[in-house]
Amino acid sequence: MSMPRKDPIWEDHRTWLRLKRELEGKLEELDREEATLLDELSRVEEQVAYYGSLTKEMKRTLDPPKLNKLLRSWRRA
Repeated sequence: MSMPRKDPIWEDHRTWLRLKRELEGKLEELDREEATLLDELSRVEEQVAYYGSLTKEMKRTLDPPKLNKLLRSWRRA
């Protein structure tokens, strides 16, 4: 019985299958990374919204609207 020859077609087939598995693995890894980054982005957006509303509240507290000052000055006059 003779040794089976290495057929270039089968070698190419194995090469493409290996490449396919590698790419599928990389895609799964990217999907996991995307999910992680989307979670992190969501947390960052929550913090941006929180601090945005906090600064608006601080501005109202520290610098009340000018109309109130104007109305108060008219009442005194």
